[in-house]
Amino acid sequence: MMFPLHFHYEDILRQDLLLKLNYANVMEVPGSFEIRLVPKAGVSDFRVQFWKLATEVLCGQIFIRKSRGPDFKAGKSFRSNPFLGSKKDTGYVSNFSRQSVVRGHGMFNFLVRILTVMSILDYPVEIRENSIQFAMETE
Repeated sequence: MMFPLHFHYEDILRQDLLLKLNYANVMEVPGSFEIRLVPKAGVSDFRVQFWKLATEVLCGQIFIRKSRGPDFKAGKSFRSNPFLGSKKDTGYVSNFSRQSVVRGHGMFNFLVRILTVMSILDYPVEIRENSIQFAMETE
């Protein structure tokens, strides 16, 4: 099964040298490997949990959570902070505010749906060197 966005990429964008992002190496073929979903800071855990659940339903794929370090204990992520001079920072990071990854057909399925919503609601999109950032407001 081929999604419309995947079809557009394979038949149009991949073939057209003018639409390639890397002009220095025109033989390089760009491709989508994964989508990383990172919730905006300051959003409540309930909203993030609801958003991720809705996204998982759209994608048909469960998110891959970032691996936890050996110092992970009871919902806290202990990270080194060289700026404060301490080896451990006891900042709380919930499971739902961690970065998540979508790959494969689920990625194209998600892209088709999110791009439809973004185009209808006219949300701002920022394109960087290797990433596209969608800014979605919460209620």
